[in-house]
Amino acid sequence: MLYHMGASLLRVLAAQGISFLVGSILGLLCGSFRIFDKVFKPILYVLYPIPKIAFLPFLMVLLGLGNASKILLICIIIVFQFILSVRQAVLDIPPNLLLSIKSLALSKKAYIWHFLIPAVLPAVFTSFRMNFGISFSVLFFAESFATKHGIGYYIMNNWVMANYPAMISGIAALSICGVVMFIIVDLVEKKLLKR
Repeated sequence: MLYHMGASLLRVLAAQGISFLVGSILGLLCGSFRIFDKVFKPILYVLYPIPKIAFLPFLMVLLGLGNASKILLICIIIVFQFILSVRQAVLDIPPNLLLSIKSLALSKKAYIWHFLIPAVLPAVFTSFRMNFGISFSVLFFAESFATKHGIGYYIMNNWVMANYPAMISGIAALSICGVVMFIIVDLVEKKLLKR
């Protein structure tokens, strides 16, 4: 059980990390630069509603049956939440506050590190919470195909083998993983945002 939980957590954490980096950067760019937003907003609006879970067979053909295809599938699904949340957080900054910050003549580095990033952190943490639930759901589906490790495989394999106690324990383990991730996000948020 611990082995399968570890395999699933590794995939989820890797996908969250990649999506956070890519999504936050794109979200900051879209929210900060009107030209960038005009180019990428239509692309985001077209791609976001597509059921990206359908890409799993294509990713398995392209990247193989290992971790890469599963991690990339999760990334493709959850990165949009980071992009849209961070973009909206930047756009929601009050104009008067922006004028006050500009009057301080901060360097670009100081503006980004001491104003822009703190302003979008609440949206980032909200995205993390939402994406952990989505990640485990997608991972359960992805691990049901062509793999022999992961909590999704563990649950489905025990279901096929009619080992229902083990199947239920796998579902409970999946829930525990989610709870632990939520607690960690809450603790990090409390520390960084001083809440």
